[in-house]
Amino acid sequence: MSISPKTRHYPITKKLTRMNMLVSGLALVLACAAFITYDVVSFRQARAHGISIQAQIIGDNSVSAILFSDVKTAQSTMSALEAAPNIVSAVIFTPDGKPFAAYWRDEKGQIAPAPHLGPNQTDAYWFKHGELVVVHKIIFQGNVTGTVVIRSDMREINERSERYAGIAGLVLLISLIAALLLASVFQSDVAEPIVHLAKIARIVSREK
Repeated sequence: MSISPKTRHYPITKKLTRMNMLVSGLALVLACAAFITYDVVSFRQARAHGISIQAQIIGDNSVSAILFSDVKTAQSTMSALEAAPNIVSAVIFTPDGKPFAAYWRDEKGQIAPAPHLGPNQTDAYWFKHGELVVVHKIIFQGNVTGTVVIRSDMREINERSERYAGIAGLVLLISLIAALLLASVFQSDVAEPIVHLAKIARIVSREK
């Protein structure tokens, strides 16, 4: 019983298509993952730097209020954070670690103890429990006048990651469809010589 050319071509073309899709998909996934990771890390660092600048501005504008125990002025200075919807809370601590003034985006919460920084460390930040925490020492005339602690949510960073993940998924889908179409166009050019060589090998083996 003879085997039709279409039947003979099917296994090879199918394997070539699968291999092409696997290689293309893997390369695109790695590229998209690397891009998203780089963007997230860069954006997190940029956000931490921006909030550090805000903490420094608040600290510089609150020196007089701390020195003269003017809580009302310090609160007024911190009210400028209302323009930043990502800021969850901000607290100014006195040098002995006591809360001096605070800002809350929503309902007032419990004030955590002032983070400890090293003697030569004036700024620090870290990501914890889905939040960004920025700490800045207020220095006046070479002495530590107080500490500013700002907490920011990760909502914008998460939304940005989700958008890029959606874009990457769409690009991956379109690229795989394009690879499948190209494979169907060019696979016959690759499969024909292989099938022909296999046919000759069978003839040589059969007729010796």
